[in-house]
Amino acid sequence: MGTIFGILQRDGGDADRARLEAMGAALAARKADRAWLWSNGVCALGARLLHRSPGADRETAPDGALDHVIACDARIDNRQELIAKFALEAAPESDSALILALYKAAGPEIVKHLEGAFAFAIFDARAQTLFCARDHFGEKPFSYALDDKRFAFASEGHAIVAANLATGRVNDERLADFLLHNPDSLTATIYEEIVRLPPAHTLVIGPGTCEIAPYWQPAIPAEPIGGSDDEIAARFRGLLAQAVACRVTATTPVGCFLSGGLDSSAVTMLARAALASERPGDAVLSYSAIFPDVPASDERQWIELVEQAGDASLSPLRRHWLRADQVGPIDFAKDLVSCLDEPVLTPNLFKTWALGAAARQDGVGVMLTGHDGDTVVSHGFAWLTELTLAEDWDKLDLELTRICELLDSYDWVRAAFLRDYVLPVLPYLRDRFAWLRMARLARVLRRRFGVSRKDIAKALVPGGTLRLRRALLGRGKTAGLAEIAPGFRASPAFRRRQAAIHKDFPTSVAAAHLLGMQSPLIAETFDLFDRIGSRLGVEMRHPFFDRRLVEFCLSLPRDQKVRDGWTRFVMRRALGGILPEAIRWRRDKSNLGHNFARSLLKDSDAIRGAFRSAPDEFSKYWDRAALEDLLRRYVSDPGASDAMTLHLAYTHTLWLRQRSDT
Repeated sequence: MGTIFGILQRDGGDADRARLEAMGAALAARKADRAWLWSNGVCALGARLLHRSPGADRETAPDGALDHVIACDARIDNRQELIAKFALEAAPESDSALILALYKAAGPEIVKHLEGAFAFAIFDARAQTLFCARDHFGEKPFSYALDDKRFAFASEGHAIVAANLATGRVNDERLADFLLHNPDSLTATIYEEIVRLPPAHTLVIGPGTCEIAPYWQPAIPAEPIGGSDDEIAARFRGLLAQAVACRVTATTPVGCFLSGGLDSSAVTMLARAALASERPGDAVLSYSAIFPDVPASDERQWIELVEQAGDASLSPLRRHWLRADQVGPIDFAKDLVSCLDEPVLTPNLFKTWALGAAARQDGVGVMLTGHDGDTVVSHGFAWLTELTLAEDWDKLDLELTRICELLDSYDWVRAAFLRDYVLPVLPYLRDRFAWLRMARLARVLRRRFGVSRKDIAKALVPGGTLRLRRALLGRGKTAGLAEIAPGFRASPAFRRRQAAIHKDFPTSVAAAHLLGMQSPLIAETFDLFDRIGSRLGVEMRHPFFDRRLVEFCLSLPRDQKVRDGWTRFVMRRALGGILPEAIRWRRDKSNLGHNFARSLLKDSDAIRGAFRSAPDEFSKYWDRAALEDLLRRYVSDPGASDAMTLHLAYTHTLWLRQRSDT
């Protein structure tokens, strides 16, 4: 784990070492065991290194005039394979040294062979260029600013501003995305002049060169993989176990975020098996948020099943519970705003912060997550869309009933699935001038599925597929437009971002799966994990986002994703004998929205005071009177969507104050 930063002069001038030092100072909040700075005139590079992987403590700092220098934040998972494939004579001890040796041996093409999480910049003194790359899903951050004179990069963009290499002018389109609850850009940052290198991209920059190119992208193969259920399940189990085993390799104790759901439970159990093999006797430490006072959000019964599972062949499990019903987002808002350097859109990050801090106190340096296994494996709900397009009404009715019954909440779930996966077929057919098919579908929806004429009409207005996309990609409710300042709603920046909200309609399970894996939210979330982890000194690793596992899941046939109402079918089969049966065949998931809906009540006075005393710039984005009205309604009738708006606006006030203080 690490922090990287640097400057390349493109105009033949000297890279200012004082600016490099300013960048390093601005990044000092990111924990490090040691740091180095290097410069040769045209290029200056720096790194802050946190020793979490074997060999990291033996990485040597560059010194003197060198042909190649690397600034690198990486965890490489296929070291032995790479050493053999590229016939390296000696095995480099650190991952940075390995990448540099591979680059010297084979050039930029080596990035296509790396497995793991990485962001790096390699200076080639002979060509006077930097070769930069970021991992497949954006687990490691890389931001940069570019003009004709120079190129500056850093793990966090504010360091570039601190070194006076960018003005720090706020990007209103980024703020518009926040107010729309739709941070949907792979490149945008809160600073207008600073952008992110997209995941799975390389960048070559030099005096007359600026080339950005993808080296990988998720794809659906022409034909799904074949094999029996047992064979496919065995392959899935092997790939997930391999992904976990790669990520438990560490020089510190290893922890897991354990929620009691399918993903975090699987990662925790596989981590216990992997650690027992690698470091016998060492415990896996689990960290869980519990909500005794809010039973609808509480997962203790499932967490305890994981804690009780297994036998002496597994590493022991030591637990830490956070009473998350006694704290909330406001308690950690200042820390998170300072860490993220922008308003906080995701309120449940307070749990990540609090649990990560507890882990660090226990000496944990690596935390495994079950983050977003839903997207990687896929629920396969677009099967309902496929059946609708095929006009197979009996099968549609049967599959819809099965899914709803297995989710244990028939009425509202049925209405939600019709709204998100069936109704959007109406505008899809309309836009293709398939009038007769559209009319048949509307008639069937009314007569057989009980959909009202009003809902059918709503589905046919422009933007009718947006709800589907939000459902597929995990979007929450858009912030109420009534609370956004009218002037900002009318601004070109806001209108551009509102118009840019993606409206792709996936018509198959495979297309929906691919759309989910292409979501900018994946890299957005990894940026948040990285920033929190860097402040705490805890590297967060995400086994489901192993490229080999992702490509396998994208190649699965539809019936391995959803079958007979069971979603994520392949994973449930694959985890037999690993997970407790109650979790493996668990139907539902607790709703953290119940806790969040009540969490801001104790802080309502503080929130009101923050709105009233916010800097003048706050009124550019928010309608203060409308926010106060919303707060009054919320206090009398708390709801999660209103809490989202209030929390976002509150953290916006904190961020503006932070900017005015610096």
